[in-house]
Amino acid sequence: MLNVIIKNPSYYISTTLQEIFKAFFGKNESKNNTKKIKNLLQTQNFLITNFGRSALYIILLHLKKKDQTKREVLVSSYNYHEVINMILYAGLKPVFYDLKYKSLNADLSNIKKKINNNTLAIIITHFNGINQSMQKIKLLTYKKIFLIEDCAIALNTNQKNTKISKFGDYSFYSMNFTKNLNSITGGILKSSKKNINEIKKKILNFTDYNTLDNFKNYITLFIVKMLMFKYFYFIFSFFNKINSKPLRHFFNINFKKNIQKKIPNYYLNKLPNINNKVLAYSFKYLEDENKIRIENNNYYYQLLKNKESIITLIPQENLKLVTLEFPILFKNNFYKTNFLKRVKKNNLDVRKDYYVNCSNLEYLKEFKTEEFVNSKFVEENLVCLPNNPKINIAIIQEFNSYIK
Repeated sequence: MLNVIIKNPSYYISTTLQEIFKAFFGKNESKNNTKKIKNLLQTQNFLITNFGRSALYIILLHLKKKDQTKREVLVSSYNYHEVINMILYAGLKPVFYDLKYKSLNADLSNIKKKINNNTLAIIITHFNGINQSMQKIKLLTYKKIFLIEDCAIALNTNQKNTKISKFGDYSFYSMNFTKNLNSITGGILKSSKKNINEIKKKILNFTDYNTLDNFKNYITLFIVKMLMFKYFYFIFSFFNKINSKPLRHFFNINFKKNIQKKIPNYYLNKLPNINNKVLAYSFKYLEDENKIRIENNNYYYQLLKNKESIITLIPQENLKLVTLEFPILFKNNFYKTNFLKRVKKNNLDVRKDYYVNCSNLEYLKEFKTEEFVNSKFVEENLVCLPNNPKINIAIIQEFNSYIK
């Protein structure tokens, strides 16, 4: 049985205020954070960036210099659109591949069809802990194709229980305010010692930081922390006119599905001191909070594994990974719609989608070569249940009661 203590509302207010105020008035924590990330990733071959997507952009620029004859990057059509944007900003061409049937795993056969003499790299996104085909995908890259692991939503603190980033030539992580380890904005680039040194010498050109760039993220951080507690969400529920988080409609935090003429300058800022202070505060509670997330995973799984309306959960072997949310894939949209109606009626908070089928986005349609039916199916039928340290047994059981 999950053992989570439900603290009173003043606890969430005080800890959130501490997190924000200490970020402004605490000491510089960048050196300590670097040491902690080194222990977390079990390597010293990494760089800290201002965004996870910035780390990917830097990786792609580096690969472009390493091999100037290839320009295609294979990437899942079901994705966060900014991943595709980084390929375009780097002057490369995205080539979409599909997901496996009714799954969040990459379709190995579809990837094989897309590989040619112009393939520079393959990006594999770990949507639900870790992609189940990594070993086989690694075998496809022996012809000097680089493998990049997108660990933006799969950062784990226990390397013994995961193969995250084991197979990739490069990997990148996100530390934005929604992640278990957060610095409001922030990212990590991980690779070999040789690659990191080459990037430092030939690629890195961080720009000066502008405080206003992250101001809306600080405001949103505070509100997100408030909404982690169920009863604070009730205060905001009157904003909830559709079945998703009101924050996604009142705070436009890089959710526009388009692209600018060039990469925004602030993507390549150094991580500011303020963000480093928030990161240091996040590290203090990371281990305890991750234990709760893992317990939540297991409890969700035990309750939902035999539901007739669900066809895909996080694989059981991935339950010990620190996932940010608990994705469930419904058999069809009828089940999903009925579930969301009950969630909305009872003022609970879920994310009704994960990423999107990027090949259907208007500005990316020129790169569409086929109908990505499995990506479309996941986009239409997936829901993410919350998994954060403020979720408790009662809330998980309530979600369970809404699913057939």
